[in-house]
Amino acid sequence: MQDSLETVPATVKPEPIDVEKAQEIIFEPNPGPQTDFLSASEQEVLYGGAAGGGKSFAMLADPVRYFNNPNYVS
Repeated sequence: MQDSLETVPATVKPEPIDVEKAQEIIFEPNPGPQTDFLSASEQEVLYGGAAGGGKSFAMLADPVRYFNNPNYVS
């Protein structure tokens, strides 16, 4: 079995990144609970912990990821 992109079906091949259209990443969640919170598919998620863990920032960042989606309804 070869480990190359030529053997991967076309439907799962990664698309090349267009540098002209690439967007600058302005936010990346902290590893751990903040990442778990922001990647949760549930509508209600509990997120607790000590001060400085990123809870408030995660609550601000969560809806921002949907701003470019015309189907998003808050």
